[in-house]
Amino acid sequence: MIWQLHSMNYEMVRGDKGVLEDEAREHIKYLITETRKKLNEECAESPLSKPSIENCLNLEKIASCVYLYL
Repeated sequence: MIWQLHSMNYEMVRGDKGVLEDEAREHIKYLITETRKKLNEECAESPLSKPSIENCLNLEKIASCVYLYL
């Protein structure tokens, strides 16, 4: 238990907020979703061709999948 207290103090100094891992994961998923929405909005107004935009969006999705499974 003492090592947990020490670890907790170190984490607080480091800037950790003391939230549950599940809450942190859900927040990251929320941020990803919001970023994708903004990306889609920006792409809708882009002067680039539709195939180019679709390729960029697909590349982002592929990068996310690769990151998750490596």
